[in-house]
Order: sequence, then structure tokens, then C-alpha cells
Amino acid sequence: MDATLYSLSLSHPSAAVRGMLRRKGIPHRVVQLVPGFHPVALRGLGFRGTTVPAVVLDGRRTQGSRVISRELDAIRPEPPLFPREPQARRRVEEAERWGEQVLQNVPRRLFRFMAARDYEVRRWLAVDVTGVPLGGVVARPSLQARLFARAAGADEAAVRADLATLGDHLAEVERLRAEGVIGGDEPNAADFQIASSLLSLAKLGDLAPHLRDHPAVRWAGTLLPALPGPTPRALPAEWLGPLAALRTA
Repeated sequence: MDATLYSLSLSHPSAAVRGMLRRKGIPHRVVQLVPGFHPVALRGLGFRGTTVPAVVLDGRRTQGSRVISRELDAIRPEPPLFPREPQARRRVEEAERWGEQVLQNVPRRLFRFMAARDYEVRRWLAVDVTGVPLGGVVARPSLQARLFARAAGADEAAVRADLATLGDHLAEVERLRAEGVIGGDEPNAADFQIASSLLSLAKLGDLAPHLRDHPAVRWAGTLLPALPGPTPRALPAEWLGPLAALRTA
């Protein structure tokens, strides 16, 4: 069995899938696509959708971290990504769903908003992370970044709401860890899903000082390697007030 994971350097869902592949012991290679051009590349590779993570498993194409987690358990049951006991499995599935549908979107909105409003963030992505030829020039126009921000609903109101509720999200992670749904000796699909989003948040330059010592973020770092970062700071200082309490969490 072999696998190819199509990813973006900053894609936290792709980092989650890479952790699952490692957990399963499945040999794989990672192909980092160029941000902004990846939808066309994926269609050219035969995928139906235009988002990463996208995986080819023994010739079968699968997209989306939650779909991939189930596919991995189907083709290689051990070690499992979901508990065998039905009630325990439901709890992990619920945590995984929350991680994908709620938490996963927070760093996505924040980063896309930052990239849309700040050239230094776009230049960092193009030059320092992906090494695009003439990246500083390519990153100058903001139209594509603004379109990606709009597609994610990343406007000022949404970003300020994300910052205001970040403490609640971290508290939910700690609740799940305390109840043993995640954070156990045998990592499950929800572990990887949630940990990847925490590491994505921690790479944002404005958030890093507030998050790097948080117990949830330290736990996430034991499961997955850090994502590239920190990004340049790009958020107004007055928006960051709700984060002060996180330093003492």
C-alpha cells in the first residue's frame, strides 16, 4: 500500500491527515501545491473537488480530512482511528466533527483575512514558505487573497468574533481532554483534527505570544510537528484584547 498526499504548506487539515498516515504506518509522499493555483492542479490530477487534503490511496482518490480518516480505517484497521465501542466512537466522531466544522475554520478565516489586508503576509507565504519565483512581485496584488478571504467569510466582524470566542474553543479542547475523548495514549481521528487547528492558530504572529504556552497548544505539539511560522503580524492591536486572558490559562 502506498499513498500520495496533496497538500498546501499551511494547510492544517492536511497536517492532520499526515499525522493519521504516520499513525497507520502507511508509506506516503507529500506534494505541496502552490497556494491559489491548487484548485486547477487538483482538477488536473483527477480530483472532483478543489480543496486539500487530497489523497491517492492505491489509485483511489479521496478528499477531506473526515472522509480520509474513515477511508484509512477501512483499508488498514490497525491501529484504529476510531474506538470500537459504539458510545466511545460517537464521542470521538462528535469531537472530530466539531474540530472540522467549527475549530478548523477559525485559523482559516484569520489567516485569509490577514493575507487579504497585509502585503507582508502575502509576501511571507509566497517567498518564505512556498518559494514562488518572483514571489514578492506575485504577492503584491491583493485581489486573489481578497477572493479567498471572501470565500471563507473572513471579514472584520467574523474575525473579531473568532478572537472573542477563542478562549471558549480552547476550553472545549481542555474539556475533551479531561473526559478522555482526546489526549489518550492511543491518538484517534479527533486528536489529529483538533491538534492541527491549534497548531495553525499558534503559527499566527499576532496570536503566538498568547497561545504558545497554553496547555492545549503544548499537547497539540506532541502529536504533530509545528506548521511554518510565525506569520507577520497583521491584526489591529485593539482587536487582541480578548487574548490577554489566555496567557494565564
